[in-house]
Amino acid sequence: MTEAEQDRIIRGFFAWIEHARDGFPSGPDSTGLDDSFDEVVLMARDDPESLWPIIGRMVEEAPDKHHLVTVGAAPMEDLLWFHGPAFVDRIEAAAQEDPRFREALRQVLGWDSPIAPDVAEGLRPYLDA
Repeated sequence: MTEAEQDRIIRGFFAWIEHARDGFPSGPDSTGLDDSFDEVVLMARDDPESLWPIIGRMVEEAPDKHHLVTVGAAPMEDLLWFHGPAFVDRIEAAAQEDPRFREALRQVLGWDSPIAPDVAEGLRPYLDA
C-alpha cells in the first residue's frame, strides 16, 4: 500500500470521527464518510498487515484525545478481535514505547471475549499503566 493510499484512509477515517462527533449530520460533506469507516473495519478483518502501519500513523497523527480514543475503540480493537495472536508482539512493543499507543489500547473492549485469553493476558499490564 502506498503512502498516498494510507493518507487517504487516515484522512477519511479522521473525517468520519469528526462527522460522528457532530452527530452524523446529513449533507454533501457527509457523502462517503461511512465508507471510510467501513474500509478500516474491513481491513482489520481482511488485510491486517496493511492496516497495522495505518494504525501506527493514526495514533501518531491523532489531533486530539477524541481521535486517539476512537482509533483504539475501532481499528485497534478490531485488529485484536480478528488477529490478536498475530499482532500481540507488535502491539506490546508499541505499548511499551509509546504513551499515546497505550492510551488508544486502553479503549479496546472485549478483553474477556472475543480477544484470545493469552493475548489479553499479555497486554493487560499496559491497560493500567
